[in-house]
Amino acid sequence: MKKIAQIIASGFGSGYLPTMPGTWGSLVGLGLTYLLMQSLPVTQVWLVWYGLSFVGWLTAHYLITSHPNHRDPSYIVIDEISGILLAALCVLKLGLALTPQVYLLIFLTFRLFDITKPFPIRSIERFFAQRVSRAGLGVMIDDWLAAGYAALTAWGIVQFLPIFQGWR
Repeated sequence: MKKIAQIIASGFGSGYLPTMPGTWGSLVGLGLTYLLMQSLPVTQVWLVWYGLSFVGWLTAHYLITSHPNHRDPSYIVIDEISGILLAALCVLKLGLALTPQVYLLIFLTFRLFDITKPFPIRSIERFFAQRVSRAGLGVMIDDWLAAGYAALTAWGIVQFLPIFQGWR
């Protein structure tokens, strides 16, 4: 059971790459997002996101409770995969098409907010990390919040900066 949880939580091993596991996980998530958007209606992609997020929460919780001294191990990147998919879905909800340039903007803005964790993301992450019983959700929720920031920022860049308005 633990091996299966590690494979899922690590984004099929991308979280074990030697440097920048979150970036690798985000790239896996971006590739998955592209494939899903090309092959499924958006309503079904939302269902995939819900399922992926639930499984991510469960696997993160299982792995963290197995080693309670590590509240957010770096190899767990299912949160980045779920987060970047959510960012793309939110960008669509905001009315932007998912062009190659918009995918790039989603990736860059998501990584920015996932790394910097602006207010209130870091506070919420710390709140959940205080107890092992809710640490699995804490691993996921900060990336969902970063996804919201990323989607709004990508949308704002394309909408309001003249140099990017051809990216719609």
